[in-house]
Amino acid sequence: MQRFGAAEADLASQNFFSDFVVASALHEDPRYFRKGPRYGIWTRAGYAISRMVVIRTDSGRETFNWSNFLGTAMSAGLSNAYYPPRSRTGGVIATHFGVSFAAAGLSNLLPEFWPDIREHFRRHH
Repeated sequence: MQRFGAAEADLASQNFFSDFVVASALHEDPRYFRKGPRYGIWTRAGYAISRMVVIRTDSGRETFNWSNFLGTAMSAGLSNAYYPPRSRTGGVIATHFGVSFAAAGLSNLLPEFWPDIREHFRRHH
């Protein structure tokens, strides 16, 4: 149960720092904008994953995704307050950061493809 609570705290703090604090301060737009079915699967998947390092600013131009990078780093740093000492080593923190950073990009696959999957099953049932 403690690991579940720690994982929830990690997710909540990463979302708070990435999508609110850093994105607001740097004028980045953390929303995901879908490519849609008129593009090929690989193009859409590549675009979704690329959003972990590329983001739109409030003015519409693309830039490095500082909100994901810094928000994930801030969340990993905060986790030192509630993880046990053996989980506060440099290697563990780096792994935590890397996995969380990548997961933020991979999580864009769901909003990109879920509407198509849902529609597929609605038509066949």
